[in-house]
Amino acid sequence: MPGELVRVGGAASAEVRADSAGSIITPAFIVPHGSGEWRTYALSGASSGASVSVTIRVAVAPAYLLLSTYYAPAGTALVLTGRQFGAHELVEFQMGDRVLGAARANAEGSAMLAAHVPSGAAGDVSVSARGLSTGKRASAHFVRAP
Repeated sequence: MPGELVRVGGAASAEVRADSAGSIITPAFIVPHGSGEWRTYALSGASSGASVSVTIRVAVAPAYLLLSTYYAPAGTALVLTGRQFGAHELVEFQMGDRVLGAARANAEGSAMLAAHVPSGAAGDVSVSARGLSTGKRASAHFVRAP
């Protein structure tokens, strides 16, 4: 209905006023990410009582890995931070074929490990993080300096 207040409810909510044609465009609002589950949002007119439901699938946020540096010689301190893992999940960090250690993710799925660049040949080496419960994986490129 033109000019009507429309409420959007679900895992995220908003209120928006319909335009002169009775159409709405919702302002941006945050839809919580999840594990690929389906979420239903209900839209209802405050005065007309008209309602409709929309079901969407919320994408899974991919895990990613950040390094305190991406180029360093063996023995250099290195902080590895994995994000978007499972809440309180144990995350294992590896450089090449060498396990650097593991860290428990916090409630938001972030895990941090302080390590040192292991010895080995200078050049490109892959750094990875793997969630031991979810199986999520992330990787980053690193160069071991001579």
